[in-house]
Amino acid sequence: MADNPMYKAILKWSLSQTDGTRTSEATEMDQEKREFLDKVMSSMVEDESKTMKELVATLSDPEDTLEQVKAKESALEELIDRSDRIDYAVALHSFGNGLFPTIDLIASSKHGSIRSLAAELVALCVKDNPPCQAWAFERNALNVLLGLHSGRTGNTDDAVGETERVKALSAISALIQHNDDAVKAFLWAGGLDNMKQDLHMQVGQRLRARACFVLQWLFESSQNACKQAVEKQFAPLLFLILLQSEEIEYAGRALRSLAKKDAIQCAEQIRAADREWQMKMNDKLKELSQSDAEGERNVVEELLRLLS
Repeated sequence: MADNPMYKAILKWSLSQTDGTRTSEATEMDQEKREFLDKVMSSMVEDESKTMKELVATLSDPEDTLEQVKAKESALEELIDRSDRIDYAVALHSFGNGLFPTIDLIASSKHGSIRSLAAELVALCVKDNPPCQAWAFERNALNVLLGLHSGRTGNTDDAVGETERVKALSAISALIQHNDDAVKAFLWAGGLDNMKQDLHMQVGQRLRARACFVLQWLFESSQNACKQAVEKQFAPLLFLILLQSEEIEYAGRALRSLAKKDAIQCAEQIRAADREWQMKMNDKLKELSQSDAEGERNVVEELLRLLS
């Protein structure tokens, strides 16, 4: 948008009002100047609306050639750049009805790069943005994103990569945050079953770390989420991540949030999975004490107190 001629016109006009050698005194703007600025600002709004609509129209184009795929990727990237503020995120849909085709792309596109960018755009638009969250639910975004997160798309033969799954989980998190009804819908739709699969050690590190990060917030926000997680025995999985992976702090924080709600059940489940759990936790603590990982060490120390 820096190349927008309207911005250049405003800059040129502003510079013309002073020679830079003295402090300008505030004076009431005359009618001619007011009309000029009104015209420029109106043109900018119209230009932004037109650009949004053109970019959104590209999302419905075919993906049969490499050029078409690249064009659609470029349109999504441009929309991501433009939607990085709440007012522009709302404008994406209010000006161009752009949220719906973006959600549709997640389910229908044959290309992982497009599905990933579409999920990223949805996450950006719905985060802390109730109007966009409502529009996204209207288009069944939660189920579409849950499908991508679990590795399913509308094209059953397509392989879903880790990046797509991470982007889908980020969009799910943005969609349900600070929205009790959305959290309930997520739990009812089996969202925690999806996330439990992310906690296995054979899953990619980025996806596992993102899942732990989202779970920490979810356990702190929802008693029902904690209840389901205890029933589904999340505690032993988080404990294993803490011991065996680099996501010590993420897994530890998620386990701590869960244990604060039901320490007895968490401890019993971890003990049943590994009778030497306490010794292993102490060994991990000694290992962390020899490093600069103060945050990780504090989490492990608190977990030992909670679970013992």
